Amino acid sequence: MNLQWVVCSLVLSVCLFTYVWFSARYATGADIAPASQMTQLRAGAIAAVPRRPREDATTYQKSESFPVSLERISAGRGARCEQSGICDRAPPLDDPQNCQPGPDGLGCLVAAEARLAAVKKAVSWSWGAYERCAWGHDELQPLSCSSREWMGAACTILDSLDTLLLADMHQEVARAIKWLHSDYDLSKQHRSLGLHGVSFFETTIRALGGPLAAHALLAADESRQHEARTALAVAVDVGIRLLSAWQRDADGLPAPQVNLVALTDEYGVRGSQGGNIAEAGTCALEFTQLSRVTGWAEVAKPAESALRAIAAAPGTVSGLTPAQFSVNHTDGTIYTAGLISFGAYGDSYFEYLLKQYLFTGKTDQALLDAYKAAMHGVRLWLLGETSAASLGGLMYVGLSDSQAVGAAAASQRAFKLSTTVEHLACFMPGLLALGHIHGIETGRGEFEHSLPDLALAERLMSGCYAMYTMVPTGLSPDSVDFVWRPAGMQTAQQNETGGGHFTFRTSGTDSVLRPETVESLFVLWRATGKQKYRDWGWNIFRAFEMHARLAGGGYATVADVRELPTQHTDHMESFFIAETLKYLLLLFSDESVLPLDEWVFNTEAHPFPLPGSGHEMEMRSTYLRAPTDLDLRAQRHSPVALQQAIDHFKAQLPTQKARAGSAAG
Repeated sequence: MNLQWVVCSLVLSVCLFTYVWFSARYATGADIAPASQMTQLRAGAIAAVPRRPREDATTYQKSESFPVSLERISAGRGARCEQSGICDRAPPLDDPQNCQPGPDGLGCLVAAEARLAAVKKAVSWSWGAYERCAWGHDELQPLSCSSREWMGAACTILDSLDTLLLADMHQEVARAIKWLHSDYDLSKQHRSLGLHGVSFFETTIRALGGPLAAHALLAADESRQHEARTALAVAVDVGIRLLSAWQRDADGLPAPQVNLVALTDEYGVRGSQGGNIAEAGTCALEFTQLSRVTGWAEVAKPAESALRAIAAAPGTVSGLTPAQFSVNHTDGTIYTAGLISFGAYGDSYFEYLLKQYLFTGKTDQALLDAYKAAMHGVRLWLLGETSAASLGGLMYVGLSDSQAVGAAAASQRAFKLSTTVEHLACFMPGLLALGHIHGIETGRGEFEHSLPDLALAERLMSGCYAMYTMVPTGLSPDSVDFVWRPAGMQTAQQNETGGGHFTFRTSGTDSVLRPETVESLFVLWRATGKQKYRDWGWNIFRAFEMHARLAGGGYATVADVRELPTQHTDHMESFFIAETLKYLLLLFSDESVLPLDEWVFNTEAHPFPLPGSGHEMEMRSTYLRAPTDLDLRAQRHSPVALQQAIDHFKAQLPTQKARAGSAAG
């Protein structure tokens, strides 16, 4: 008996030690084992979710493909429901008893047409405040009814044109186009503000992407050719100026800052250059579209080369390229290091691997291979969970140091995954779903997290949406720290802020009304037809209306999403109209509006028609003629050569002839 007692005691001790060790390890979050050990460490395999027929509010059925516990996210009350009265409907959605009107009375509003009308009013409310308080300037400061200047490009106008068109605000578009035609002069604006250098990345995605998209939407309408040509004139002028970012290396990475008046980059001496892959690698879509509308293939080549150069850079591990880079311009070598991030500094580079592949007509196999490798790397090293799926755990994409991933990949040992999740990373569900729509699958099948792309997208979507439901205001913070709880969440934690799944950081508690979650909801709605994604987007919109909308006009950043009543900061980002509200418009619009097999969106939500699509074929008659005697690459994108290009295209755009001499020489 004594021997048996000793053996039993030893076994129990080992079990207890193992449980405590794993609990401590994951509660700090942080050590995630290699993929070969995932099945042993995490219970509950995740079943594939097949593509289902479209559902509406009267035919909703709960999917049986996911563990039932995942429905807790939508059926549970949560801090948002308890404190703001914005509560998710529980299935079946056709039961009127399963909704709560809430203090805004909108909780039982289901019809897509009514929801769309409400979002259109929000666009009008935002734009009206900008037009009244900040016209011609970059962004609105809604509390003081004043403006903020940082790009010197009337950023909100250029960023919002396509959203206004989708919201049927045609009179507002006409006023904006008239102003661009008669009063807009980028060089003059920069001189008056004393601006010397602006962000290449932000100017590309907003001030180039915006008018390119407006031109694309207007070009096929014979009655709006003047408006289309004005938008095209602005896009060409901005785009040619931005090519100065490649003066130091015509085949390398763009300079992070450019002077749009002097037509130069902001580096005065040769040597090394640093930056991040998101800013350097997020320009191929815009310059490819610019090359198509100008008929000048040359303007796309530097951006295409930059994307490929990053994908091939040393330091990439399991398809994951570290976010920071440096370039030695004496030999052109690119070095990458630091964090691997699908949030700040890394996000849109990975996004453009897939989208640029689609934009080439699915011809650039190297980009597709790089995208697939990156998604496989995410599955291997960056996926975290708050607990097993069968226990209602949430999945997220974390951060990791590239050296740690490299060492773990070489030795198959455990490594530390940061459990910090940025709202920026919530574009990932939509990216995976977009690949699914185009028949692209990145799961390989040899370990637990090789579940199909659409199923992975849906699990990640639940985690991103929880960042809204488990917060008192119903607005997601900019970043949180997820928590590993092997025993699952306790019922008592359900209505706490964070719901037991995540905690708040000392910074990142604000909400700047970012678009990534509603972007993913839109793509998942298009991919699956599941009504819950429209419902989730609607409840996010209700939180915007309840806590960010200002009585005097516009919407403002919320200083701390945990606090009620909310405090605001005096800022409305241009991307709130350009992206957040646009994706909400599309979420409640008919699927015939910008179908995802015919259009691709840049990272600022500006749509470009895919090559060979019906719309792209229709707009070809508006394309310009390229110069035949100008070689920008041979002249290293010099100011003189760029000015010659600007003048060449202005001669084809009579709406801009009056200002042909305003560009800097």
